[in-house]
Amino acid sequence: MKYLVIGLGNTGLSILSMLKHEGLDTEGYNRPGSSLENLKSINECKVDGLVDFTFKLDFIVENLKKALIRADLVFICVPANEHKSLAILISENKLGDAMPSIILVPGRVFGSLNFGKYLGCNVTEAQTVPYATRHNGKGLISLFAKKSRVIYSSPDPAVLEDVEKKMPSFFKDIFYREESYKKVTMGNVGLVLHCTPLIFNAGLIHYPQDFLFYKDLVSKEIAFYMQQIDDERILICKNLDLSIESVPDWLNEQYGAKDTSNIYEALHSTDAYLKISSPKSLNHRYLNEDLVYGLVPIENLAINLGLSVPYITNLINTACMLLNCNFRNEYEGINPTLKELV
Repeated sequence: MKYLVIGLGNTGLSILSMLKHEGLDTEGYNRPGSSLENLKSINECKVDGLVDFTFKLDFIVENLKKALIRADLVFICVPANEHKSLAILISENKLGDAMPSIILVPGRVFGSLNFGKYLGCNVTEAQTVPYATRHNGKGLISLFAKKSRVIYSSPDPAVLEDVEKKMPSFFKDIFYREESYKKVTMGNVGLVLHCTPLIFNAGLIHYPQDFLFYKDLVSKEIAFYMQQIDDERILICKNLDLSIESVPDWLNEQYGAKDTSNIYEALHSTDAYLKISSPKSLNHRYLNEDLVYGLVPIENLAINLGLSVPYITNLINTACMLLNCNFRNEYEGINPTLKELV
């Protein structure tokens, strides 16, 4: 099997490094730009945390079409706001039967439906990323913790089965096939964990001092608001006849949170999350991805279900007014029918 990782940020590099660690044939692709040029200037990558090893930076490919043809399974690790452009780029290569299997890591909300719409064929999506990780931009990839269980699914059962067959054996103790697509796509918790702390700490983000995102920026008051967002997400799911975990229970399952009485206690008792640094800008995927491709589509879904979600709506409105933009108009995905979520 040959693997391709598209998107060489924190998630992509963590997946690629573990594939390399297992000695698997792996290539990496990133869109042209300063991030790619910076990577190309690094001779080798060092991985610490969960594993400790070094590998040469000889995996970067620049011809996407040839890389796709060589690959059996592709891990797509770009933010959801880049899914449309990437899907169109891949489709323009007209691969036909040479199209490899694709898994979005993660898909955010309705990721497979959105990506498949522009690609012209179905893909799978993972509910979350497999590792809590950071790349320092200088070749050090720190793997702080591993998720215990990352479920993935697809609207197309045949596509799901194909990805399961091609998933590396060592990843099968992390990635688990899930038949219910709506359980995977509605179970993404980034929209709860990321948006509220960033927006309500907007005044601190540009401060010269470095902050830890969850340890320093999630107060009990902010965690209360996050809890209301989570409760509204769970309410939407109940109206879809879907039972999903709350964020505290999810943190316990994935990272062994010591106290699940509420989001504040769960976050502050999850060791892996206490090491995560804060963004230094509001122009960040916590808004461009988690708000636009998380909160916005589930607000649309709530409206279609006749539900009121005041905390979600207020947070989107606040972000729009604070940054003088319309995040709702930036969502380029679909608003699926209830039938498509079965």
